[in-house]
Amino acid sequence: MCGYLLAVAVVLAGCNQLFGIDDLPRGECAVDTECEAREYCNDQVATRTCDCVAGYERMDGSCQWVGVVADPGFGNTAPWTPYDMVKIAPAYTEAGMLDPGAAQWESSKLDCVGHVTQTVTMPRASRADQLVAVISSRNGRPGPGDVATAFGVGSGWQERLPALTTQFRTDRVCLGLGQYAPEASTGRGVEVPLTIGLRADQTFDCDKAELEVDHFELVPATADDKCPPLGVVNGLAEGEGGWTFTKSGTATAGFVAGVGDNGSRAAQLAVTARCDLAYAFVPISMPLGDDVGSPALAFYAAASAAELYVDRGAGATKLPNAAAVYRYCVPAFERGALAGLVFRLGAPSGTCGEAVTANAVIDTIELAQEAGCGTDPAITDPGFESGYRPHETATSGTSTAEALRDSAQAHAGDGVMKLRSTGCLSGAYFRVDVMTPAPEGTAGPALSFWYRVAGATANAAFAVSGEGASATVVRDSEWREGKLCLEPKPLGRNQRVTFQMYDAAGCAGAFDESAFVDELRVGTDPGCPVP
Repeated sequence: MCGYLLAVAVVLAGCNQLFGIDDLPRGECAVDTECEAREYCNDQVATRTCDCVAGYERMDGSCQWVGVVADPGFGNTAPWTPYDMVKIAPAYTEAGMLDPGAAQWESSKLDCVGHVTQTVTMPRASRADQLVAVISSRNGRPGPGDVATAFGVGSGWQERLPALTTQFRTDRVCLGLGQYAPEASTGRGVEVPLTIGLRADQTFDCDKAELEVDHFELVPATADDKCPPLGVVNGLAEGEGGWTFTKSGTATAGFVAGVGDNGSRAAQLAVTARCDLAYAFVPISMPLGDDVGSPALAFYAAASAAELYVDRGAGATKLPNAAAVYRYCVPAFERGALAGLVFRLGAPSGTCGEAVTANAVIDTIELAQEAGCGTDPAITDPGFESGYRPHETATSGTSTAEALRDSAQAHAGDGVMKLRSTGCLSGAYFRVDVMTPAPEGTAGPALSFWYRVAGATANAAFAVSGEGASATVVRDSEWREGKLCLEPKPLGRNQRVTFQMYDAAGCAGAFDESAFVDELRVGTDPGCPVP
């Protein structure tokens, strides 16, 4: 039969494969990798040809970018869909705008989750150029306020845009891996939601926001954008790329030979006058999780006579004055995103300008996949099984907050989170970052957890709270299951939940009281509100 088909040129490729011959007729393909950059192998049953992926069209013999965002200048009321008192103003013009038309947020009627959205078809990152979002926006309301734009493409959100002023400013933001079509997908691309809103921030005050977005589009990155490849750029601090240093006053910040882990070259921050600050920012293009585990981050830090904080986009955590390797599970909302580490060095409180000697060294920033960080797409390390540091902790007085590997203390498995206080004027908390799930019918998003509050004197209170809600807790030294209703409106976005121990009314004397938390789970509950 195959001998007969050899005479028929249109099906020659099928017999070539039977005979182990890989060549195909010109213009045809078998897999995507046989196509050029920005192309995919388009299976049309009768033929398989190399065609342009989403966002590209063939011009002058190659696939060139034409865009995926419809109406990037908000010139008409479609195809954008506004939500929660946001409106499209097609004829609006103002000095500094890139083009007429804007999306406008009305602050007096806003509850922080207003947004505009449309559906776009994104290519896979491996078949496309690196892309950046070009955003022109401003805060139309004069006065102080930390107002900033955020955007999501697919499941990935960019929440690190700088605060806005009353003048229109154009930002260029590199996309993370999670904002392209999944690499496991096939074909031209995948339809995903594109959403523009306000930055999610607990300190954000909505009555300061009159956000106006004049333009939003996705374009190929240029060399000036300095979009990092997947992972950490110059994590060992041996090269010159990646890191950005800033400082105030007489502080210093930069690379220094021989001061790092094992005597290597490292980043060094130093402060010689109280109230001066030194910063180091390291951009990281975070990988996605898989069915084995989630990405985890590790770095070496050594501080002396200093206050050294690290912010991973999930709040700042103070590091001890010691030399150690610190390990974190990457928060769920940062998987597949362009994120990074911000290190801030200052001196302990006192009179500004007073001479001090505070310094810190940062080195060996690395990423890995860690099974203990979990595979849940909505929350990282829900059972504290990694043994790594929680997303954010803070303590005062005699209180402590630590993740234990102790099966005798845990409700299940080996991991458990422990908050402990042994004196008044103390407090401790830890916060978890939770991706808001969609409701199921009339059941709204919720976080369930197991907890146990131990100690007989009740000098320390224990509370669980989220954005506008709190959980009911029982203090009887027994394991209890708790539930917290999540804010239902920011679907697919991050929100934070705080577990806290603090002084109870009438706190007095010496005591030893602890709260244990384990087995966090994100889901829905009929008793919780829906959007």
